This record gives sequence, structure tokens and C-alpha cells, in this order.
Amino acid sequence: MYILNITFLVATDTIGIWSEWVHGELIPAFIASGEFHTPQLARVHAQTGEDGTSFALQVHSHGLDAINSWMNNQAPDMQQVCTGRFHEKVLFFATTLELIS
Repeated sequence: MYILNITFLVATDTIGIWSEWVHGELIPAFIASGEFHTPQLARVHAQTGEDGTSFALQVHSHGLDAINSWMNNQAPDMQQVCTGRFHEKVLFFATTLELIS
């Protein structure tokens, strides 16, 4: 089992509209693809000097192919959406996790 983990840094004044986008569009798109399941959204508790809050969105997949495809094809599209809607107020990076036990 693999997990696509997307960590976001969201400016405080943008959390509301970002959350609406994540719940209304991003998570449904992952589920609709048929490649991902079990979405989880968590707040990251970390000491940062940034003005904002970090969140981690995790979606599970049975194979690396779906995650690699998302990284190569949908991640650039998501970057354009984030830049267009939120400008510099939402930053993200994605990592792949493999469950080993």
C-alpha cells in the first residue's frame, strides 16, 4: 500500500477558501479517478516562522503507477490552480510513502 502525501503551507487569511477547494474539488477528484482512496487531512504541528498553517493531505493507492502518474501529470496542474487561485498564499510539496507494517 502506498500513500500520496501532499503537504501544504496555507496563509492564515486563506485557510477558509483553501479548505473549501480541498474538500469540494481536490479530494473528490482523487476519489473520482478510481486510483486513490481513504483521504485524510491533518494539521501539521510544527514550529515555523511562517505566517500560516501546514496541512497534510494523504490519499492511499495500491500501486506506485497511480502516484507516479499523478506526480507527472496532475501535480503541475495543481500547481497552476494553486498559483491562479491562491497566489503565493498556498505552497505545497508531494511525497510518496510506502506502508511497510
